[in-house]
Amino acid sequence: MYESDNFGEVGEGGWLFPLADEDTPFPATTDDSVPAPRTCPDEAALAVGGDRALPAVFPLARLHRSRPWEIESIHATPHHRLIHLARGQGRALLDGRMRGIGANHLLFIPAGTPAAFQPLAGANGEWLTLPVDATLPWPANCRLLPLRGQMRQGEALSLIERLERELIDDAPGRDIALAAEIARLAVLVLRLEAEQGLSETEPDRNQQLVLATLAFIEQHHAEGIGAGDIADALGVTPAHLSRVCREATGHPVSELVHDRILLAARRLLGGTDLPVGVIARCLGFASAAYFSRFFSARTALSPRAWRQKHRR
Repeated sequence: MYESDNFGEVGEGGWLFPLADEDTPFPATTDDSVPAPRTCPDEAALAVGGDRALPAVFPLARLHRSRPWEIESIHATPHHRLIHLARGQGRALLDGRMRGIGANHLLFIPAGTPAAFQPLAGANGEWLTLPVDATLPWPANCRLLPLRGQMRQGEALSLIERLERELIDDAPGRDIALAAEIARLAVLVLRLEAEQGLSETEPDRNQQLVLATLAFIEQHHAEGIGAGDIADALGVTPAHLSRVCREATGHPVSELVHDRILLAARRLLGGTDLPVGVIARCLGFASAAYFSRFFSARTALSPRAWRQKHRR
């Protein structure tokens, strides 16, 4: 699921590069001698669906080809995500543990919940971003819901197609129609839950620790944190945290942090005109050079080259 390399190996409690703090002068370079903004951009607003009016529907295979990091990286969004896997298979990190997913499933990820989805070869379907509406019966936790039988499969596909058609047509009363289609999707999820006898259950202790770790990374990834900082904040030892996270995700805590920073970097490079040096400072790096080394080691491209290739 994650890019990996052997560049800059450090211990679980260490950080790959020195990071900026309030007293560190921002190092000027030939083309990045721009002071860091007082408030850095909200990179979550640059996520899939975050930069446009909600709802939105994206073909899953096409989205994965163009922006795989938005699907595969563990992160939370300010909107709900609903994935319809019509064909093929995938894997997802849900509620602190990895799950395999087959064809004809709906995957619901609530707003604010760190999760990730990895489509495997041949996977296709739709990726929906949906607004938060407290009046609708969306689940509080992630849900993996099989669409059993042709009736349920056709119902799900029909609802998504009608939602997409309303988005394209821009006909009179579109906002009312969109709200109605979203409500029907929420009802479908509610009924699929009932068919499976699902209820809100408390995750076990290890799942709770993984979820707390991912939430901490989501909130603090641009602050120069390491595994030791996370372990201290959660009241566990770094060794225990590392073991639990490796068992749940297959990756050490430091890599989870680095992967989240890399997602933020890609969003800022692809969705803003900020100089690389300013992006480096926003992500907690002491200089553009450190940031460039970090980024290049994981993408095989410099930040500027990556921006030119993936500019939106």
